[in-house]
Formats: sequence, C-alpha cells, structure tokens
Amino acid sequence: MPVKCRLCGWEFRVITLSHLKSSHGLNSMAVYYKMFPGCVISSSEHSEAISGSLKGHFQTMSQEERDNSVLHLQTEEVRKKRGQAVSDHWAGLSDREVESRLRNSVNSESARLQANESLRQTWDGFSFEERQDRTEQMNTEEANRKKGEAAEAWWAGFTLEEKETKLKEGINSEKSRAKAEESLRRFYSTLSEGEKSERTSQMRTEGALEALSQAQKRVWAKRSLKEKQRLMGNLTKAAIVGTEPTRPEKCLEEFLDRHYPGMFKLNHRGDIRIGRRYPDFISTNGRKIVIESFGTPWHTYSRTEDEIVSEYREFGYNCIVVWANYEEDIIFEWPNIVRQIDSIGI
Repeated sequence: MPVKCRLCGWEFRVITLSHLKSSHGLNSMAVYYKMFPGCVISSSEHSEAISGSLKGHFQTMSQEERDNSVLHLQTEEVRKKRGQAVSDHWAGLSDREVESRLRNSVNSESARLQANESLRQTWDGFSFEERQDRTEQMNTEEANRKKGEAAEAWWAGFTLEEKETKLKEGINSEKSRAKAEESLRRFYSTLSEGEKSERTSQMRTEGALEALSQAQKRVWAKRSLKEKQRLMGNLTKAAIVGTEPTRPEKCLEEFLDRHYPGMFKLNHRGDIRIGRRYPDFISTNGRKIVIESFGTPWHTYSRTEDEIVSEYREFGYNCIVVWANYEEDIIFEWPNIVRQIDSIGI
C-alpha cells in the first residue's frame, strides 16, 4: 500500500529527499519528520523488498566481504551520520509517540523475539573460531569501558526502590533466568566436545577468574552502606535457611545418586554445619567427605579453594571442590569428581 506525502497528497512507494527538495524546498528529511511527527515515508512493500534485497546480497558475499562491510558500518563517520539521523527522527516525536513506539516496537515481546532469533541464526552460521574472534572484539577493554559507562549512566538515574523493582522484573525474574539458561543450553549443544573443553579451560584460567573477582569488587565498592547491609543480610539468611539448589547442584545431585546411591546428601537447606561452613553435599556413610559446587562469579580459584579445603581438613573432612557455572560444566568435570571420590574411598 503506497504512502501519501503530507505536503502535496501524492502517493509513493517511498517519499524521498529528492521529492521534498524539488517539490517543497526541504533540505532535510528531519524537517519533514518535525513537521509531521510519527509519519511513515516507506510503504510496507518497499520495506520488505529492500530487506529481501539486502539479505540476498549479504548471503552472496564472502566472509571477508561481510567483515569489511561490517567494519565500514562501524566507522566513526558512519556512526555519527546514523546517530544524527536517528536523533533527528526521534526529536520530532512527542513524548506520547516516543512511549508508544518503544512499547509497540523495540521493547515489544515480538520485536525482542525477532531480534533474538536473528542473532541466533547469525551466530549459528559462525564457526567456533569466528565466534571466539567476535567475542574478543566485543570484550576489548575499550568496548567494555564504553558499555560500562553507558550502563552506569542509565542505572544511576534510578532510586534504590526502582533498581530493586527492575531487577526483580528483569534479569532476576524466573522468566529471564529460564530464557538465559535455554539460550546457553542451545549454544552448548552446537559445540563439539573439544570446543566445550576449550571454553571451560578459558573460563577457569587465572586471568579470567581474577577479572571476574575484580569486577565483583568494583560493583560492591559502588554500593551504598544501606545496599551492602541489605545484601549481606540476604546472604546470611540464605546460608542459614537455605534456598533452592542451583541447576549445577541439581545436576551434580543426580549424578551422585546414580553412581553413589544413598551415599551423599544435598545440604542446600543448611541443615549441616561444619565449623563456619555449610557444605553443598556431605557423605552419609561416615567417610567424612564434603563436596562444594562453586561458580566463578562468586569465588576466586586460587584463594577460595585452598582456604576452604584447609578449613574442612581441620575438622577431619576431605573436601572436593567442583567449579561449575552451568550443567554442562558438571558433565565435563564428572570423571574428575569420580577419581577424587574413589581416591579418598567411599
């Protein structure tokens, strides 16, 4: 269906700048947008045709040509032009129109699903090496600094109550966690055993673990005293009362029950305390074996493991530490866990 020029009433597949210049003396599309906020300048047929043409063209390009095209779009000059065009467009909208567009387009559930599916298809087309290269490009020090500054500026505009609400309804919600876990599970299913081993090794390097630890320290240092007291109270309560076991803990429990039936108990409710520690698993046959399941965001490898093993040893317990962020890590580490248990003697 064609679109109609608001100035002259003529119908077009797309209203171009050349028409606005020659017929109406306008030198910028931004002027037209400001005159008619929320106007549409392209018919749905034209938009679909352009999209199909771009997809077909992109698919015929070699990987090198794609990379060069992406690099061109990321140049400073192109980013400035694109940003100015977007700013001009949004500046011409009223507050109500901005809110409506965000709610019905980029922030809508269908838009998020479409974006996620598009990213997944693109990512699935990359080899393991290409995925590593792109991950490294996105995680350069400069890129991380810019992302961090943008996130901090956005987050600083909320009160403590607003932050808690957003976390509860957003990344900390059950729906968001389920989506993230499903995405990770789908990604891991595309990797070979060698690729899984390589990724796990990279996550457990001293440098990676130390970087995660430093990031957590920076986040903690920026919290107010009130926030720290609230979070420490929650952690203490969780350690004593217990919470639902994590997915890695559930996976480890299943493996232990299958290979050592009735010999280990999951202690996620904090029923058993050894010194000041609440072990994740403890043997039930008197052999004094405990198993701790650690995730790298909350522990540092070099210090935490040695300290905790020593603390349990003071009470006569042998401690096995399992580093696992995801269920796949338990599967990968299981042979090593069996060797440690059998070497102690169960």
